[in-house]
Amino acid sequence: MVMIQTWRWCSSLALAVAAGLSGIGCEALTARNTVPDELEGPALLITTTDFATGALSVYDLERDVMYADVAFASSDAIPFSDGEYVYLLNRFMHDYVSVHDPSDGFGLVAEHAIVTPEATSANPHGLAFVDVGRAVVSLYGASQVQIHDFLRAPGASLVGTVDTSMLEDEDEIAETEFAYVDGGRAWVLSHPVNRLDGWTPVGFDQLVEVDVDSAELIDLDSEITGVQGIPLPCAWAREHRPHPTDAGHLLVLCEGVVDVDLEAATWDWHVPPERFPDGADMDYLQPQDFVVSKDGLHTVVAIYTADFSEVELWEVDKDAPATLLAGGLQSAERSLEVHEGELFFGDRDVQRSGLRRFSWEGGALDEAQSTGLPPYSVGTWRVP
Repeated sequence: MVMIQTWRWCSSLALAVAAGLSGIGCEALTARNTVPDELEGPALLITTTDFATGALSVYDLERDVMYADVAFASSDAIPFSDGEYVYLLNRFMHDYVSVHDPSDGFGLVAEHAIVTPEATSANPHGLAFVDVGRAVVSLYGASQVQIHDFLRAPGASLVGTVDTSMLEDEDEIAETEFAYVDGGRAWVLSHPVNRLDGWTPVGFDQLVEVDVDSAELIDLDSEITGVQGIPLPCAWAREHRPHPTDAGHLLVLCEGVVDVDLEAATWDWHVPPERFPDGADMDYLQPQDFVVSKDGLHTVVAIYTADFSEVELWEVDKDAPATLLAGGLQSAERSLEVHEGELFFGDRDVQRSGLRRFSWEGGALDEAQSTGLPPYSVGTWRVP
């Protein structure tokens, strides 16, 4: 049971345990890394973990300052923002969202359980905001999409439930990976995998529109059994980002980068698979994250090497061979962001874990900045 906390989490659990501290007040633990009373942005949101505990660290992009361990998190947390608040989506077997206020030192506003009686773990995987506090929540562990108002009191945030059972695959669960909102319309990624057969993909992914008001899926072809969305040409999609120059287009990373026209319900390749470093020989599990320049002309993908021993950054293009920018990196989740033409990567390398910064050409601009615990996932707050 998740309960609202009326106190502010004042120190990193990992820091306290590592230092062997007990009975010491908040001042002693936070003095070495004071959190700003009000962060105006832009900033990177970095969840960190040693897979036993976790935290949120924040990197102020304008001041080049890292604020480590500003809030507690689970060991499987992904950061999101609606532009006002910061939300930590705590996933498998944690099943809750914590809300934090950047205008109040990232103090904890509330915690909200994401549960359903049909599943041991609802395993929420994505948030997309239709308004401040109001979000579509995709579930990976149940045949449901939920709509929450996270500014309500804990226990009262659930305002809508969307049945997705018609998207179920052989394991009788309709996995939805991410959620996306554009112009008041909402989509979820149907990501069918058979967990009874080693979590292998079942056909291709598709983007399915959600009517938030009626809490129903929108079927694009009623003459075909089930609910039909926008089919994608690949499986195991990893990340999505709005197209920087084409309004109403969504870019999706899988074996290549797909450019989806949401209005026309069609797709084209932004970067086809053959332009990735391993081309046709690439394993579908290798791509991990990607970013696109503001003019839409340049794309960088974080991708595992063929033996999965490390992560590399490659610039990929629709009409040119891939170019290696940086290698020797380690990560467990989506950890790549871009700001003002610079690349930021949350590196879990045992010897140098932290936030690393590269020029778009791949040159390291400084040493890794410590994030407290090793970085897990990187998101943005008020980054244009």
